[in-house]
Amino acid sequence: MIKSKNVRAVIIVVCAALSLFALWPSFKFYNLSDAQKKEMLKTPEGTKELNELQSKSINLGLDLKGGIHLVMETDVVTLYESIAKTKDAEFTRVFEKAAEEYRKNPDAVFSNVLRAHFEEAKLSMPAYWGERFKDNADVVKFMDEQSKDAVDRAQQIIRNRVDQFGVSEPTIQKQGDHRIIVELPGVEDPAQAKNLIQQTALLEFKLVKDPQDLGTALERLDVYFAKVDTVSGKISAGAISADTSKKSSDGGTGLSAELQKSSSDSSQKDSSALANLDKPLTKLLVSSQYDVLVPENNFEYVKSMLYYQVGERVKMKPGVQQVIGESNDIIFSSKPIFEGHHALYLVKKQPELSGAVITEAKQDIYQGMDPGLAGRPIVTLKMTPEGSKRWAIVTGANVGKRIAVVLDNKVQSAPNIQEKISGGNTQITGMENLIEAKSLAIALRAGSLPAPVHVMEERTIGPSLGADSIDSGKMAFWIGFVVIALAMVAYYRMSGAVADMALVINVLLLFGVLTGFGFTLTLPGIAGIVLTMGMAVDANVLIYERIREEIRLGKTVRAAIETGFAKAFVTIVDANLTTFGTGIVLFQFGTGPIKGFALTLMIGIVTTIFTGVFVSRFIMDLIYDRSTIERQMSIGISYTKTSA
Repeated sequence: MIKSKNVRAVIIVVCAALSLFALWPSFKFYNLSDAQKKEMLKTPEGTKELNELQSKSINLGLDLKGGIHLVMETDVVTLYESIAKTKDAEFTRVFEKAAEEYRKNPDAVFSNVLRAHFEEAKLSMPAYWGERFKDNADVVKFMDEQSKDAVDRAQQIIRNRVDQFGVSEPTIQKQGDHRIIVELPGVEDPAQAKNLIQQTALLEFKLVKDPQDLGTALERLDVYFAKVDTVSGKISAGAISADTSKKSSDGGTGLSAELQKSSSDSSQKDSSALANLDKPLTKLLVSSQYDVLVPENNFEYVKSMLYYQVGERVKMKPGVQQVIGESNDIIFSSKPIFEGHHALYLVKKQPELSGAVITEAKQDIYQGMDPGLAGRPIVTLKMTPEGSKRWAIVTGANVGKRIAVVLDNKVQSAPNIQEKISGGNTQITGMENLIEAKSLAIALRAGSLPAPVHVMEERTIGPSLGADSIDSGKMAFWIGFVVIALAMVAYYRMSGAVADMALVINVLLLFGVLTGFGFTLTLPGIAGIVLTMGMAVDANVLIYERIREEIRLGKTVRAAIETGFAKAFVTIVDANLTTFGTGIVLFQFGTGPIKGFALTLMIGIVTTIFTGVFVSRFIMDLIYDRSTIERQMSIGISYTKTSA
């Protein structure tokens, strides 16, 4: 123990001053009314000051500030399928059977389920996932490694996206092997945040096939669906009426010819029916000057004709894939592009470039020559040197053709290539506003997720509920503080008041540490603070009871104080360190609320030892100084000894 009172006084004053300095922005920020905040936001200087105050204030957790809590799960089924080198009909059959069993029992290990089904079908897993593997066990080991790596990468990518989104003190942590917990306090638009986190952000550039190729493919699909309908009745030709609001001017010519027509009159510049009503697919579509469109009321049905859903995955039907060719794909625009109509595209399945070559993505406003895009939000992209070279080759070899900018298997835009593009600069259009453009830019900068993630659990806490929690927490804190303080004074008299002064400094230091180091205060954290107050005075109780015993044994007040603090110190440290160890375990393995409790508990234990032993002893030494003669000790007993 430091003997010099001056040194001890300096240490206590410095600690208290630092805590007050750290807490001052919080006092200012949380005492501002909504009207004052709005007034400050009217000027750049006021906005800057408000932002600085908020950034230096104590961080409030999800339960106090409001926000969104998500439990995300990595789609290992899609991951394992995507890393397969080759696929055939037998692979698809066995894989989907294993996936179906896994969906019924999600607690199982999918790689083991997959192995069991492949071995039952007498199929070699290395034949599909790579000949470099020795046997099925080797493939399963590789899958498990890929799964763990995918979760780690997804966690980091989600963290990067959230950091760029501007959320203060988010919680992003793994839970088990495949799940990630995300907590975003203070988010004003939970839907936007959820979309940003969940978006795979797989960016691809795919060449759009010529209109005659699309026309031929659709006509062949008509023949295919007509046969399917005749044989199995799975698709009814009259299930959905055609969009007859825009009829074809020629009464139903061949689709290839219709798509190659030049639009010489105004009626052709609008949409027109592609085929007559006896064609299962094309009767549901309309043509425009540039695209084949799907009316909104037919959109889901057309998708169900072309695709099927397995759990969370959407896949093209094998029969449809065979008709259009294994090297092609049919995809839709991400949003309606014309009066509630989605565009349908036939593209090459193999992308020319992927988002891996993107080095920079930022939102902007279109300032080019196209009047249709004037003032619209865009995302500008810059590529790596290798990506720039490849982009120049692709655009140079396909001048006059269209290239689809595909994000998560949906077409954002499909511009015509006017000329060779050098330098690796390009842009994405199709966003509704700058907020959407910003979210897309963030997702592209952070990178694409290695596998889709799905929301398994979602909780949204509104700001009003958070305000109620703050009020409840304040009430609990003050009730606890007043009851403890009065009880100590009632039982230990003047010595109880000393314990109360140490308690005030304890709470001040605790909040100062929370704020200064940027920790987050949660509702369970407030419970931890209230518990800390009880533990703090408990340390004083141990000391005071020991002093009482020494006084009963006939020692002077000074001697009793020195012995009481010395002998109680080991007990206090031992008890608190045991609790501190429990706090470490809770903080390491707990989730948001539990972590908040464990954090304040651990900080409170450190400040409790400091104030209970160091601060209390200093105040006692001031009151019962060695130079004081005939001084009685007020410690709640009927007899005292004078100090000596």
